[in-house]
Amino acid sequence: MVINKYFYVLAFIFVCSLGLVAFLLTDGEKSKESTLPKTTGSGEINIGAILPLSGELSSKAEMIKLALNISMENANNDLGERGSNLKFNLTVEDSKSEPKEALKKAKELYQQGISIFIAGSSAEIQALKPWADEKDIVIISYSSTAPSLDDIGDSIFRMVPNDNHQSNALATLMVEEDIEYVIPVHRNDIYGRELVKLFKEDFNLLSLNGKVTEAIEYNGDSGDFESVIEQIQEKVSLSEVDNQKTAVMLVAFGEAAEIFKQASSSENIRWFGTETLTLNNSLLESEEVLSFAKAVKFMGLSFGVPSTEQHEEIEKNLEEQYGSSIMPTALYAYDIAGLLMTVLQKMDAPGNVDELKKNLVKFAETYEGATGLIVLDEAGDRRLSSYDIWQVKEESNNYWFKIGTYRRELGIPGYITEEE
Repeated sequence: MVINKYFYVLAFIFVCSLGLVAFLLTDGEKSKESTLPKTTGSGEINIGAILPLSGELSSKAEMIKLALNISMENANNDLGERGSNLKFNLTVEDSKSEPKEALKKAKELYQQGISIFIAGSSAEIQALKPWADEKDIVIISYSSTAPSLDDIGDSIFRMVPNDNHQSNALATLMVEEDIEYVIPVHRNDIYGRELVKLFKEDFNLLSLNGKVTEAIEYNGDSGDFESVIEQIQEKVSLSEVDNQKTAVMLVAFGEAAEIFKQASSSENIRWFGTETLTLNNSLLESEEVLSFAKAVKFMGLSFGVPSTEQHEEIEKNLEEQYGSSIMPTALYAYDIAGLLMTVLQKMDAPGNVDELKKNLVKFAETYEGATGLIVLDEAGDRRLSSYDIWQVKEESNNYWFKIGTYRRELGIPGYITEEE
């Protein structure tokens, strides 16, 4: 019959349509999954670390690399003992201390199927961020602090608090040290510019008679800081404030050693530094640099770490293998593997980066590592902050001495407690 003929034709078209829809949906899922790390099945989690192994930021890169390698190995051993099929594979590339090179290396690793990255400085994170947000990947930083990189829902997560905290810590410290006239000197990058801006606001609020001069900027790779020193001296000469109440606030990396060598004419004022300088061995390698640091009673901040058995054990292990003391930044890098291990085991699909982004903040607070409990704010930055305060002295062949701790808690102004 004609009706039956049309019925079979319509039925055939309907079945074909269902098949086409199913194919398109499946193909769409495959296309989406192709941008994720190749973890399903074998349980392998491929991670790329972009570190400044060479160039002007390289003073602590080997320390960070060692911390990451040891922590990944320890995490894999822990996963194996728990019977998990997850395993971390770490690939390390050199950014050469150049943000553009960091982005280039990240893109190369992404083409190899890596969508979870570890990186450091704010300048490098700034270069990586637009691309990372576009590709919907995850970047975890062990040291980036620039506040402008704290967007909610983006691809950046940071193991350390942003500089809204450090600026207040520095301002509080200088007020307690009776400093009234501050000359900011900083690298011409996002880290230096933003921290100095925040510091000026905080210092002006906390100090009754204080003044912060216009900042002196420099390019970190210049090597010649004569102009910087001349500008410091000019600003000192224009001030009526006593020299012992006058200070340079230096926002720098390893190039600070060269600045100290050229700054002998500024030994009559105080010098303070940020977490990038404090405990940095580059300031102890030269007797000339060390003598200057002692003469100016150099003080600086480091990211705070709790005095726990776990912290002490991990720090001791890292220092034994590194052959020297380590900076707290290495401990913050070390905790990345443990954090990822904890979060991934709580996920339905550990290989899904989109799920990781949605759950990293939520599950982070269930992990307590060498740097303490990891609580991230809604933008993915470390929420709780403390900074240890150090001064360069010379007693019994030691040079860095912890003299106090700055703490800032929710609803309470920042305060400093002296070391007992």
